[in-house]
Amino acid sequence: MINFKSRCKTIQDADRITRMAKSVYPHISASMHSPRIYEQMANCRDMLCVSRLSRLRSRNANKIHNLRAKRRRGSNLFRDVIDMLKNHKIGNCYENAVLCEIIGKINGIKNIYHARILFNRNSSGEEIALDHAISIILGKALGNKDVALKNKNAIILDPWLGITDFAENYFTKLKNDFSKYFLLLPDDNFIIRRLKTETKTPKEFHEAKKQLFKPNFSIRIVDDEALSDSDVKNLKEEFPELIIKNDTH
Repeated sequence: MINFKSRCKTIQDADRITRMAKSVYPHISASMHSPRIYEQMANCRDMLCVSRLSRLRSRNANKIHNLRAKRRRGSNLFRDVIDMLKNHKIGNCYENAVLCEIIGKINGIKNIYHARILFNRNSSGEEIALDHAISIILGKALGNKDVALKNKNAIILDPWLGITDFAENYFTKLKNDFSKYFLLLPDDNFIIRRLKTETKTPKEFHEAKKQLFKPNFSIRIVDDEALSDSDVKNLKEEFPELIIKNDTH
């Protein structure tokens, strides 16, 4: 179980799940590779190169779409996610997040869920969903589907970005370091660089910086796809490679 009283140990234990979800079934992430393919296309010297890379991007996207279209519901959804990552060797953030939940529950963590991220895009307060999935470990049993995370009593596991951290720290990193992956998120670093060129004095810069919009984040648990205790037991027997070995050091 995750012990929230020992914070460094808590993150270390949770990160073992994140790292296993990312590495136990080596696979391609089409959404992560797509920007890299675009970068390679920009360096192509002829249309043959561009065409080859474009076909590669389309194949990856179509493969994920077709596999998801065949996916079943209920407990079989979790087996289909494992099959997609293990045997078809492809998956995006959603599959990684679901695998985190599977690994966590197989290894005795009850309060782990895969989830979506919500945030208010502007000062109107209207919430929208970010096109991204993560897993979350809560310090207590789930009370409702939408969880406001204003404390450190929750850990975010994000194999797609390679982050394991308390919720507050995670969302700070998401805004400051990874907003380039998400078109809807304001890029604070870009805005601050622009303010530095547009303002004339340090005081003017700091005053302008105070006016930056800072979105609030919440989590929507995907609880209609739940693993029962019997499901967990069966998955543990079927996929022993998902059992985390105890440290011997």
